[in-house]
Amino acid sequence: MEEKMDLLDYLKAKIQNSNYPVVITGPRITFPSDTLPFKANYFGHSLNDILSLDFLQSNYEIFIKTCILIGEWNKKKPNYIHESIKELDIPIITENIDMLHTIAGSKKVIQLLGNIQDFVCTKCNFSIPFFQSKKYINIHKPFYCPECHSPIKLNIVLKGEAIRNFHHALNEIYKADTLLILGSDLDRWPINKLNQLANKQGSKIIIINEFKV
Repeated sequence: MEEKMDLLDYLKAKIQNSNYPVVITGPRITFPSDTLPFKANYFGHSLNDILSLDFLQSNYEIFIKTCILIGEWNKKKPNYIHESIKELDIPIITENIDMLHTIAGSKKVIQLLGNIQDFVCTKCNFSIPFFQSKKYINIHKPFYCPECHSPIKLNIVLKGEAIRNFHHALNEIYKADTLLILGSDLDRWPINKLNQLANKQGSKIIIINEFKV
């Protein structure tokens, strides 16, 4: 609770004179919720490498095993950072896939990279909530679509796929006079692009990457 109040008071002070504050969030805000970083290794491969169209097509068995492990992040709970951002009641643009902002109660969340709450087929319209998929996982190894037998994946954007909701994010950035950037290394598109646009238009930018865990 102390961590939440410290962060919340700090963020409120930073946006108190802002007409339209917006926040961008990245993977570092999830560390207090005990999720693994994208640079972690799974089955001898980095998560960043596995979550790509190329890897899905070339090594589906490891790809789907990793998706199943990542899906267990659905058991994680929002931490004091998510709770603090919820209290600000401002638009959120996130590159995170865990849905913890929504679970915390935030209303306006723009998901750039999808979420891990569902499995979706790469060919047909089949989808199933992650925790209902276990009946298929126990039968099919590796797990294929039960409708058309095509590869399946979490409902996330893989490397090589189009970013989602980018124009919605752009609209928020164009309106923002203050941009909070929490937990992002700003080393990936489109977050780095959104930061550049905000800076170019003269938005006040506050970057925070260190949090108590």
